[in-house]
Amino acid sequence: MFKTYRTEIECPALKAPENGSVDDGDNLPGTIAKYTCDYGFKLVGSSKRLCQNYGSWAGEAPICEQIECPALKAPENGSVDDGDNLPGTIAKYTCDYGFKLVGSSKRLCQNYGSWAGEAPICERKTTIA
Repeated sequence: MFKTYRTEIECPALKAPENGSVDDGDNLPGTIAKYTCDYGFKLVGSSKRLCQNYGSWAGEAPICEQIECPALKAPENGSVDDGDNLPGTIAKYTCDYGFKLVGSSKRLCQNYGSWAGEAPICERKTTIA
């Protein structure tokens, strides 16, 4: 009498990206693995991969990249200190001597990588004789 052994094809366990995680389920063909990133990081690449019938994962592993706001441009006749450009950073604008700030002096780097509000301008001060 012969015994029959059933071998199931499985995809190998996936490694979580640095600053993120992966849920690869049961690793059987048809399983969809889902990647996520920690707070303050964004996923670069696909968030999903499919375990294929022959035991390998389709696609490439994504990475988790730190979210940053773009560098701010200083207003004409002024300056801006935008710190490290990470979410939660408050940029501060100032004007040169003889100029006044028109608009808000502060902007917040938001969680998704853009600055809140509009850039102010530096306007020449006028004197009344």
